[in-house]
Amino acid sequence: MSDEFGNTPHDGFLKYMLEDSATLIQFMETILPADIKKQTDFKSFELMSGSFVSEKFKHRETDLLYKAKIGDQEGYFYILLEHQSTPDPTMPLRCARYITLIMERHMKQYKSLSVPIVLPIVFYNGKRSYPYHTDLTGMLNAPECFKNKYSISQFQLIDLNEIDDEDLRLSTWSGLMMYVMKHSYDNEVEHVIKHLFNTLDCLPEELLSRQNCRMLFSLISYIMTTYMGFSEELLMQVIQNSRSAAIKRSGKTLAEQLIAKGEAKGEARGEVKGEARGEARGEARGEAKGIQLARREIIQSLLDAGFTSKKISELTHIPLEEIQLVDKVVE
Repeated sequence: MSDEFGNTPHDGFLKYMLEDSATLIQFMETILPADIKKQTDFKSFELMSGSFVSEKFKHRETDLLYKAKIGDQEGYFYILLEHQSTPDPTMPLRCARYITLIMERHMKQYKSLSVPIVLPIVFYNGKRSYPYHTDLTGMLNAPECFKNKYSISQFQLIDLNEIDDEDLRLSTWSGLMMYVMKHSYDNEVEHVIKHLFNTLDCLPEELLSRQNCRMLFSLISYIMTTYMGFSEELLMQVIQNSRSAAIKRSGKTLAEQLIAKGEAKGEARGEVKGEARGEARGEARGEAKGIQLARREIIQSLLDAGFTSKKISELTHIPLEEIQLVDKVVE
């Protein structure tokens, strides 16, 4: 299943969730210090294109850049996701480099001799608490009296290990996003999945509307592709036991179609064809056909839910060309 959804889904999951403006605002209101929140116009957030991560580090980190009004000036929030379980002690140095690149791009784009404030946020969901410094002061080999005066300011660390589960689950989609990312390395995932859906069951029905079911799709997909101890039977049982009709509907659309129709149906077709053409050959062909049909039904369901072909490809890692073929049939 990891092949279909990608080997490093953390970055795609975070990007997908934070593309929703309401979830982004909720996320920022949850993690930003009070003095920054007071000066920030949350309605002014604008996602900027491009990445500042070098090819060398593409496999281990992902970045998002947002422009926003901070005080009376334009500034930037730079979110860096470290999607490795082991943190890098040189992160302050890399953050400083990324900040400089952002400032240089701003100067070039706006033909300005002044630079904007860039507030770096490092998002970490490793197995253990973050053990290293968050600014260059800790890395500097210099007299102590010079360090604070001449070093670059620190990045803000979002260490999910240090945030209580109950606090995360209070923040609806942004909190649940962080909750499932925090526990992605757990060996025992049953309690995580049950707690997640217990929280979802307590949400007002309007938060589980057609639009917000996209968030639910993303949460389920992330669990299915990252949790090593993931149990298909457990997920389906929890979904079916939910009190929410929207959760049951969404779960059936994504999880049941992917698992039940892609595997059980494929095996059944393999057995039928195996009787006529040889057991091994028929089972392989039947299973492949069943999985192909399941993929088409997943695509169809997501299209019906309002996803674009591009978004479906980003979420499921199904090739865009395959999705567009289904989309054309719908049209």
